[in-house]
Amino acid sequence: MKNNRGTLVKRLLFWSVIFSFVYFPSFIFSTQVPLKVDENSLLRYSSRIYSQYGEEGILSHILTKLNLKTGFFVEFGGWDGEHLSNTRFLAERGWKGAFIEADEALSKMAKKNCARLNVQCIQEFVTWPQAQSQGKTLEQIANLYFPHQEIDVLSVDIDGPDFLILEQLKLRPKVIIIEGGICWSPFLTKRVPDRIAKREVNQPLQVICEIAKKKGYKPVCFTINTFFVREDLFKPFENVKNDPMTLWFDSWYYYKDKAPEIASYVRGIRASHASIQQYDPFTIP
Repeated sequence: MKNNRGTLVKRLLFWSVIFSFVYFPSFIFSTQVPLKVDENSLLRYSSRIYSQYGEEGILSHILTKLNLKTGFFVEFGGWDGEHLSNTRFLAERGWKGAFIEADEALSKMAKKNCARLNVQCIQEFVTWPQAQSQGKTLEQIANLYFPHQEIDVLSVDIDGPDFLILEQLKLRPKVIIIEGGICWSPFLTKRVPDRIAKREVNQPLQVICEIAKKKGYKPVCFTINTFFVREDLFKPFENVKNDPMTLWFDSWYYYKDKAPEIASYVRGIRASHASIQQYDPFTIP
């Protein structure tokens, strides 16, 4: 009986080690988990006008570091051109741009709200090549509505398949803001099946950053949205500690008191979402 128990324990230990190497990222063993917001985090520039969690202030600082005083932005879902917008403030500063929104009523509201701005309000559903759904890719929309226009800032918020848009993106904006990653543990490196991720929960931040890296972008900040800067423009941000784990914990600690609803939402969805429980073996603070 004792021998059987010993064999069982050994087997459990063996599979625990295998499980750890499959699911646990190597940096867990080599990097200390942050306990506070990093001193160089761009979150300290956070300030809110229309955005959800102060993304305007962060974006404004990034553009200042890039010496971009004017340019062209694209945001989708654009909603009504105001609600939770990351880029509306740019239009009010004189930038040109485009709000893309699939909903007809919201798109009409956007046209009304942007009547005095140099902004196109476009009613289109943005999709990706493999989606097998109605709609147009961002490249198709760009060629149709603003051909030959360089995009300086791209903001993507479509509640789930954002990472697929990024993965298939052929355009080369200077700055990309994309939602996703807050629901999953910062330790999770394994890609979640796309059929699950595109239904609101998106991919883990580690995975999103890896997708962006392959496209030639580096992260510089994370709220519930990740700010990416094109690699050839990254030099002004070399002092920013930008590994995904640090960025995730920066956001977690920064918004602990400023926006406690984030932690409440994350804990709630992690407790109730079967797929998160299935694919994410880690706990969060």
